[in-house]
Amino acid sequence: MAEVFRALTDGIWSECTPAVDKGGSVACSTIRRNLQREHLKKLSSMVLGNRRNPYEDLFGFIFFYGTPEPPADAKSLARLHMEEIGDRLGKILDREDCKVDDTTRAHLKECRTRITKVLDASLDLNEP
Repeated sequence: MAEVFRALTDGIWSECTPAVDKGGSVACSTIRRNLQREHLKKLSSMVLGNRRNPYEDLFGFIFFYGTPEPPADAKSLARLHMEEIGDRLGKILDREDCKVDDTTRAHLKECRTRITKVLDASLDLNEP
């Protein structure tokens, strides 16, 4: 499972790695930005859990089927990878020698803000 998480994270955020190391330039296409947003959504849902169905508490005798909870290791890996992505983005946005176009800068700032909010969430939505 760790290998899958690593391969996805490194592949999806590959534009950010050289810029962190060398201070180069970063430019993400629309397709890559959308892919990165979806990746963050998936990681966020693993970290926070799925939203509970509001009718579950009212009708305890009826079973509602949804997506199963990810394993505990997947939640831990998702949190770890979100932290790593946040660190990469922070290094890019804080470097003065790294050239980032306005659209990509806005995207990276938004992603960093979302990551911070998810990681700072104090409770899991589906756990007591």
